[in-house]
Amino acid sequence: MIVYDNRIEMIPFRKISEMKGFLKGIGTSVEREPDRINCTSILPTGLVFCE
Repeated sequence: MIVYDNRIEMIPFRKISEMKGFLKGIGTSVEREPDRINCTSILPTGLVFCE
């Protein structure tokens, strides 16, 4: 994990498939400012879908 451009970036050291479920139970609801894009879906490939 590193701090970059005023945010936290997580850089995996393992394959994504090996990391499935490692954050089980973490809260995912975050209040966002109205001008932010809506990223709500994680695709099976692990990519995030934004509207």
